[in-house]
Amino acid sequence: MTIGESIRTNRNRCGLTQQQLADKLFVTHELISKWENGGRIPDYRSIQAMAGIFGITEDELTESGSRTIDELRPCLPEGMTSDALAEIINEFLETLTERDRNIFVMRYYFFEDTGTIAGRIGISGGSVRMQLTRIRFRLKSFIGRNNDEKQ
Repeated sequence: MTIGESIRTNRNRCGLTQQQLADKLFVTHELISKWENGGRIPDYRSIQAMAGIFGITEDELTESGSRTIDELRPCLPEGMTSDALAEIINEFLETLTERDRNIFVMRYYFFEDTGTIAGRIGISGGSVRMQLTRIRFRLKSFIGRNNDEKQ
C-alpha cells in the first residue's frame, strides 16, 4: 500500500473529508488530494501529525521503505521491491560525499523538507533541491549500471 492509499484509508476510517484533514494539518485540501493520489509525498512532520490524528503510529500509517519507493519511483526499475532498493541504496550511499549522503538520508529516510535540510546543512533550500535532483540522477545511473553488470 502506498502512503497515499494509507492516508485515504485512514482518513475515511476516521470519517474525515479531505478538507477536514487539511484544516487539522493547516494545509489545503488540494495538498491532501495530491498526497492521496501520489502527486506529492508528505514530509515527516505531516506524517507525524496525521498519525496522531488517525490514532496510529507513524509506522502504521506507512512503512519507511514504501515512502522511499514512492518518492524515488521515477529513478527505479519497474517492480523493484523495498528489500532490493535497500540493498542498492546502501551500496549507492558509499559512493556519495558525506554532505550528499547526509542530504539523501535526511530526505529519504527521515523525510525532512528541503527547508529543514537547508537549515541543518547551512545552504539554501534551492541548493538542497538542486542537490537532490543531482543525487536522484546519480542513483538512476547507478541502478542502471548495476542492472547492466548483473545481466
